[in-house]
Amino acid sequence: MRADDRPIYALRARGFEPGQSRFADINEAVTTYVAAVRQKQPQGPYALAGYSYGTMLAFEMAKRLGADDGPGEELSWNVCLLHLTQFLGLGTAAFADEQTAAPSDSPYHRATRREALAWILQAVDASRLRDLGLGARQLTRWADVAYGLQSMAIDYEPSGLVPSIDVFHAEPLKVAAPPREVWVTEHLSRWSDFSRSEPRFHGVGGAHYTMIGPEYVASFSEKLQAALNARGI
Repeated sequence: MRADDRPIYALRARGFEPGQSRFADINEAVTTYVAAVRQKQPQGPYALAGYSYGTMLAFEMAKRLGADDGPGEELSWNVCLLHLTQFLGLGTAAFADEQTAAPSDSPYHRATRREALAWILQAVDASRLRDLGLGARQLTRWADVAYGLQSMAIDYEPSGLVPSIDVFHAEPLKVAAPPREVWVTEHLSRWSDFSRSEPRFHGVGGAHYTMIGPEYVASFSEKLQAALNARGI
């Protein structure tokens, strides 16, 4: 962290490198990540953060680390590819919303993977693709990893308790809950069922795809630092 020179370590999904296998299930991902954390820092306390899908993995890691120390809707490959255009800044929110909201029998949703990829490559910002060094093969690998992660979480239901949870919320996806208030009160508030203390909620700038992007990352960092300080971490 910039304010106190605190190191931040990132854990990424496996499968981006050629010949590298993807995680088979949630347990394998959590076991791999916990081992990496223990190798870097054998004992807690730990501050774990998960963004979007990663929240589930961070929660499971927190339970595993705490135990070791002692006392959704299924997405199609095509939709995963569409969401990637937002996370990678390849298209506008309106572009993704239009396709996401389309009926399940719309041309894009019914397209084969090859057809969907061709459609995306024609529709997105070509200069941004070049900046990221992405072509058809690399974008396909990204979509394969994203789809694999979503597929292994289809039947996931959280359980158990962790000592504390902080929730950082931005403007949600329209398909999830258009007003932020609904997203917080009817969805995010359910994290209280899995925390021994009352969760703390922090509103941040931006939206689901942009909250830690260049425009908002500085203000997000300030709120994250304040939350860590409030927890005495």
